[in-house]
Amino acid sequence: MKNFILIKSPNGSESRHEATQNLDLPVLPGDEVSLVDENGNPISVGMRPDDEDLILKFSEETEVVLVNFYPQNNEAEPITIALPVREGDD
Repeated sequence: MKNFILIKSPNGSESRHEATQNLDLPVLPGDEVSLVDENGNPISVGMRPDDEDLILKFSEETEVVLVNFYPQNNEAEPITIALPVREGDD
């Protein structure tokens, strides 16, 4: 099954990227990131910071880098990721 990264910018433009090995995606302050499968359903992935980047590890061992996820400017608008809620979690 294919997985995708959706990025919505503050101005409303959207881009869709298939999660493939060695994919580096630059993100900007104010971006909203969603992770979905090929049917548009939210998915869970492993995440770990790497300096100013965020590495997303998908279930099929594919890693995608969100470049500059952690902006150096503390006054910059945050970048957000939509995470699925599992039923039964409080």
